[in-house]
Amino acid sequence: MKTLYAQVELGKVTLQEKELPVPGPGQLLLKAHYSTMSPGTEWALMHEFIVPLPTSIGYSMCATVVEVGPDVDEFEVGDVVVTTGEHAQYLIMDAINCTPAPKNVDKVQAAFWNLGHTGLYSVRQSKLQLGEAAVVMGQGFVGSVTAQMARLAGACPVIVTDLSEERLEMARKMGVTRAINPKEDPDGLREAVDELCGGSVPVVFEATGSRQPLE
Repeated sequence: MKTLYAQVELGKVTLQEKELPVPGPGQLLLKAHYSTMSPGTEWALMHEFIVPLPTSIGYSMCATVVEVGPDVDEFEVGDVVVTTGEHAQYLIMDAINCTPAPKNVDKVQAAFWNLGHTGLYSVRQSKLQLGEAAVVMGQGFVGSVTAQMARLAGACPVIVTDLSEERLEMARKMGVTRAINPKEDPDGLREAVDELCGGSVPVVFEATGSRQPLE
């Protein structure tokens, strides 16, 4: 069986075909429905900032099981799952790396599961406490989810930054305390921290994928 997948080499993405074996013990053959792309991660992969090149890319997919390997009892042909598989039409995945998708979840939304999980996991790892201030740098998908998870966890205030006015306006609509464009307002973050947080903030989430905001 053949599959199309994205491979990165010298900053370029190419579609290639490769032969797929039958699924082995503990494995599933999956057919993709949707595979999510995150611009920051894709850019970093294409520029060899995460793993050496060439490499397959992809990490957040919704797919259907089309063949089940030996010793797999928890999945059947036709099950819809989410997984961290590469961008591909067909792929082999270990069953342990697949999670059943709830039957009432739209497949497009399900494909975003790993990006949403990143925001949730970040808030949990931070051990954010009720009433603590939080800053979220970047309001792409992951940063936006992180800001909302921080709000739900009791962060107050929640201050976000981004270079996109459209993203900042969306953040305001979703209830963040202050949304700042550091390019247009270089002192805005410092002033907001002084005004709202007494000059310091205990939790900062970096969701831009760039080193510059942290520096």
